[in-house]
Amino acid sequence: MKPLARKKNKFLKLNNISFGFPGKILAKNVFLEIGEGDFIILSGPNGSGKSTLARLLLGVHKPLLGERIDFFQKKAYVPQKSDIDLGYPLTLAELWETAAYEHFFELPFQRKYREILNHEIIKTLALKEKQHLPIFRASGGELQRALIARALIRKADLVVMDEPFSNLDKKARREVSKLLFHLCQKEKTSFFIIDHQGVVRSSGIKFYYLENGILYHDS
Repeated sequence: MKPLARKKNKFLKLNNISFGFPGKILAKNVFLEIGEGDFIILSGPNGSGKSTLARLLLGVHKPLLGERIDFFQKKAYVPQKSDIDLGYPLTLAELWETAAYEHFFELPFQRKYREILNHEIIKTLALKEKQHLPIFRASGGELQRALIARALIRKADLVVMDEPFSNLDKKARREVSKLLFHLCQKEKTSFFIIDHQGVVRSSGIKFYYLENGILYHDS
């Protein structure tokens, strides 16, 4: 009998990365490692390359130099600005439920657990009473919460969020940040969040700052 294959640890590593665009380097000599259950906050001035770094983590943007090693199987993304066509006849529930279709082949006990978790997510994001609201009638905050719900319902290993608190009021920011940190601790979901609001404050968070082409780690 052959021994069982050892499962690789989930992590993503940027090793001496330079990134940007042809003729313009946004940052160089970037070292970053995201492990399972890590909670990372990135801040920095506008135009410093934070969103480009987020897309690089997702594999959408390619590094100019250096090595990207990725053992996360599934990722989710909350963009800074939604590219959803608000004229499309879609309710908020239909928007976040698109992520649930990926779990079609789950076992019954897995489906039951996910349904309980999804209910907790929708309740915490105060979306239960808004589920039938057409997206074109939703406020910026309601649409933002639905996009966050869609990303979390994917049950991804790594969730990348680009300024997810920008359209939320103070109470919603607090509730969302508590939910994210809860999922990080309980489900071992890894989070990489671009945040200028200073909303998430707790022990165990890794803070990074990107400016003038250099990624700083606040240790």
